[in-house]
Amino acid sequence: MQDRYAGDVGDFMKLGLLRCLASSDLSLGINWYLAPEEFHNSDGKHIAYLSSTNKIGRKLEPCDPPLYLALRELVENQQRSVISLEAAGVLPQDTETFAVPLERGMATSQRARWHNNGLSFLEGCELVFLDPDNGMRVGPGQRLEKFALANEISDYFAAGSTVVVYHHADRSKGGVPAQLRRRLDELGEATGSEVCGAVVARRVSCRFFLIAAQPAHRDTLALRLSDYAIRWRGHAEVSFDSPAREAARS
Repeated sequence: MQDRYAGDVGDFMKLGLLRCLASSDLSLGINWYLAPEEFHNSDGKHIAYLSSTNKIGRKLEPCDPPLYLALRELVENQQRSVISLEAAGVLPQDTETFAVPLERGMATSQRARWHNNGLSFLEGCELVFLDPDNGMRVGPGQRLEKFALANEISDYFAAGSTVVVYHHADRSKGGVPAQLRRRLDELGEATGSEVCGAVVARRVSCRFFLIAAQPAHRDTLALRLSDYAIRWRGHAEVSFDSPAREAARS
């Protein structure tokens, strides 16, 4: 996450999902994975949907009208930041947020301290959303401040939280279906969770919200995601099953 993304169309879809999931009375925690600001591209400028004359916006607004209006006011007032999002009342009441920024080129020990501070701060949250700039990362690589690392995701799950991780789809071989399957396999391996699901949001660019659910939360999440799939039909696709739903089909 970067402050400049606040209020854009991806933010609308992300916050809409979190509002739906947290309405199940699961306590919500967010690690924004706040990354250094960048200005070399047009990311974060997708706010045309907030215009009353925008065709996409007219289709998106009914999915969550209060959220839409709040984000339009935030953008019109040029208050685009994580702090402004939190102050705008768009998050469920009592949401805990960790907004300590990541730094470029952090040493391994620095990154570990940052992660442990976030893990401690969000301890006890039943549902934890991780919002890295690019997505999840398995193994070493460059620009790690833009990713949630597999061991970090694992720690949140081991602490008893259902974990939802943002991941921006890329153009890797096999397209979206193959990439989604690969990411879910990586999430399952990281968390030791057999039941993982996802929401695929397709407005402007394709985004995954990868879900590793705690056993005690699976049926509740399945119901909330069913509601979400109906309300956001045409904008997002849901893939998630709980043991209870599977048994009902057989």
